[in-house]
Amino acid sequence: MSAALYAAKAGLRVVVCENSARLGGTTALSNGMIWIPRSRQAAAAKIDDTIEKANVYLQHELGNYYRPDFIDVYLNDGPTAIKELENDTEVEFTLASAPDYHSSQVGKGRALSPAPYDGRKLGKDFDLIGDPIRVELGGMMISSSEVGKFLNPFQSFAALSHVTRRVARYITDRFGYRRGTELSGGNALIARLLVSLRQRGVEIWTNSTATELLTTGDRVTGAVVSRSGQTWHVNASSGVVLATGGFARDARLRRELSGAHQHDETLAHPDVTGDGIDLAVAVGAAVDNDVASAGFWTPVSLLKTPKGNEIVPYGWLDRGRPGVIAVGPNARRFVNESNSYHDICLAMFQHGYPEDRRFYFICDHDFVRKRGMGHLLPWPWTLSIGKYARNGYIQVAQTINALALRIGLDPDSLEKTVKQHNRNAETGLDPDFHEANPPSTACSATRL
Repeated sequence: MSAALYAAKAGLRVVVCENSARLGGTTALSNGMIWIPRSRQAAAAKIDDTIEKANVYLQHELGNYYRPDFIDVYLNDGPTAIKELENDTEVEFTLASAPDYHSSQVGKGRALSPAPYDGRKLGKDFDLIGDPIRVELGGMMISSSEVGKFLNPFQSFAALSHVTRRVARYITDRFGYRRGTELSGGNALIARLLVSLRQRGVEIWTNSTATELLTTGDRVTGAVVSRSGQTWHVNASSGVVLATGGFARDARLRRELSGAHQHDETLAHPDVTGDGIDLAVAVGAAVDNDVASAGFWTPVSLLKTPKGNEIVPYGWLDRGRPGVIAVGPNARRFVNESNSYHDICLAMFQHGYPEDRRFYFICDHDFVRKRGMGHLLPWPWTLSIGKYARNGYIQVAQTINALALRIGLDPDSLEKTVKQHNRNAETGLDPDFHEANPPSTACSATRL
C-alpha cells in the first residue's frame, strides 16, 4: 500500500491486488512500528540523531551481516521516504514511547508509531481493515500507551476518565460496527493508507491472487490475477511490486529458508504463504538467505479453545517484569528475561528448541495477580486462574519441587535455580547475564 501510494502520487495508474478479504496482512495485526533515524519527529523533539550514530548502532547489531551499500541507502533515504509518505496524505507517524530493542547500545535511533485513527471516517471501507491480533471486550483495541490506565483505572481521575470514555465509545461503536473504531498501531496505518489511496483513485482488489508474472524478454510486464472466479491479465507499463509478507505459513519454505530456526507456530497473517517468493523465483529471482535469522521472533503459548488452539504472544506486561524467570529443559535460566522477545527466542533456539520444547516462565501467584501471564490478564480482569490450570494452559503447584515434577524438569535443579535467582535479586546483580536487577526481582518459592 505504501508503494501504491508513492506511485499514485507520481501520477501513475495503480491497482492493488490483495489475496485476502481484508487489507493489511501482518501489519494490520501488529503495532506497525518502523525504525527510521533522523526523522522529522525526532528533530521536532530535539533528539540528537545523526547518520554516524545510527551507523554505529547498526554495525554493532549486524556484525558480519552489516552491508554498507544497503545501510547507506536506508539511513540517507529513510527520512525522505517517510516525509514523502506523510506529505499531502492521511499517513502520520509519531515518536514511539518504546525504546530500541538494544537501547543500551551506543548510537541507538528512534522508533516511529502510526498515529491513531478514527475508523468511522472510513465509512463502508472500515470492514476492509484486517483485525488486530488481540482485542479486549470482544473488539476494543488498546494501544501500548493506554495499557497502564486500563490495568489500574483508579490510579487517578485522568485514568478513570480515559477508561470510562473509551469503554463508552466502544459500546456505542458496537451498535454500528463489528468491533471498536478507535484504531491504533498497524490498524491505524492501514486505515490511513487506505484513505490516502482512495483519495487518489487507486483501484483496490481484494480476494485477488496473483498466480503468474508476465514477462517480455527479461522484463516483468504484468501479472495474471485470479479474481472472483475469473482470470485477469493485468499489463504493467511501469512495473509490478511484490509485497506479500514472507513465508511463515508455508511449511515447505520454512524448512528451506528458516535454517536453524525451524518452527511450527506463527503470529503472521494466515495468508502469508510465500506466494510472492514463488512468483519471483519462477521468473529467475533468487532468495538471499545470508542473514542472521530468517524471522522476527517472539515467544508464544497455546490456549485451548472450542475453536482450536489460540496463539498468545507475551508482551511487556509479564515476561520482562520483576518476579519471573525463564528456564529451559535443564531447569536453568538461559537468558536475561528482560531482553527483547526476539532475543528470548534466539536463546531458545540456541538451547535446543524445537527438538526439546520444555521452556517455561516460572513465577508465583502474586506475580500473576499483579502482572498477568500470557492470556491471563492481571487482577481484576482475571478473577481466578483456576480455569487456566484446568485446561492445561498453566501448571500450578504449591512448591518448586512439585512444580518441577509436574512440568518434567529436575526438581533439585529448579530449586537451585530459584534460590540462586533470589540471592541475585537481593544484591541487585545478575552474574549469569551481567545485568543489574532492581531488588524487587526476588521470585518467591513458597506460593506458586
